[in-house]
This record gives sequence, structure tokens and C-alpha cells, in this order.
Amino acid sequence: MQAGQIAEVLGADQVRMNETISRIHEESRQYALTANEAAQYLRRNNLRIRGLTVTQNEDCRKVVTEFIRKNLHVHIGEDDIESAYTISAPSRAEQATSSPSSRQVPPVVMVRFLHRDVHDNVIRNRRLLKSTKYSIVEDLTKLNMEVLNRLRNSDLVQKT
Repeated sequence: MQAGQIAEVLGADQVRMNETISRIHEESRQYALTANEAAQYLRRNNLRIRGLTVTQNEDCRKVVTEFIRKNLHVHIGEDDIESAYTISAPSRAEQATSSPSSRQVPPVVMVRFLHRDVHDNVIRNRRLLKSTKYSIVEDLTKLNMEVLNRLRNSDLVQKT
């Protein structure tokens, strides 16, 4: 085999390998997106309440129920909440969104509602918390939080 033929064969092999790597990369990306969608779907009834303090002796579901009734004027019972618990440390996505100068992170209470309509009512009324120390946000996956932050920081997007 001459040098030109060897180079041609190696070049063809290189092209095939690059195509294979591109296909594998795209397939891997699709699996990651599908996994993210599945994880976000599992969180569809979850909310994060920032600023709500629950002491160790209190029932978290009861505190959340009273908070929602009093501050959001949504009539719910404790049985509308599947689970509620305090997160001791903020998630990585939340740490990325907070400024480094703010050392004190407000407590975060995770709430999982039994029904989607109760979740939606709470989301609809969260604007009542505008000028308070409390906030209610969707429980987003890390990937979705990163997308939201990129959009929020973009000059091309007015509102997220």
C-alpha cells in the first residue's frame, strides 16, 4: 500500500469514527433530556417555600397549612398536603442563583401536594407575598433551574 492510499483509508476511518461519536453524543443528550423531563414530571406537585421557619417540635404539614390559609387565603386542609419538610441546605441550583455576598440563606420548606389543583391555587396566589420575607417557587430540576436563570439574565427576555 502506498502512503496516499494509507492516508485515504485512515481519513475514511477518521470520518466514520467522528460520525459515530456524533451519533453517540446526540443519543446521550437525548437520554439526559428524557431523564430531566421525567425528574421534572415527578416534581410537578412540589413547591419550595422560602423564609418559612419550622421549629423542631412543630408539625411541618400543619405549619404549612396555616401559612397558606393565612397568607395566601387558599382554603386547604392538612390532608391536601402529601408531605412537607424542611431542607437543611439549599440545593446546588439555589446556591448558584444566590449571590455570594448573602451568607444567610433563608430556610426552605419542601411541600408536596396531593392534588395538582391545590398546587395551582397556591401558585396563583403567591403574588400576595410580594413585599414579605416569604417566597414560593416551583421545585425545578438543576437543568431547568439553569435554563431559567439564563433566560432571567438575558437582555432579550423581559419576563420569566
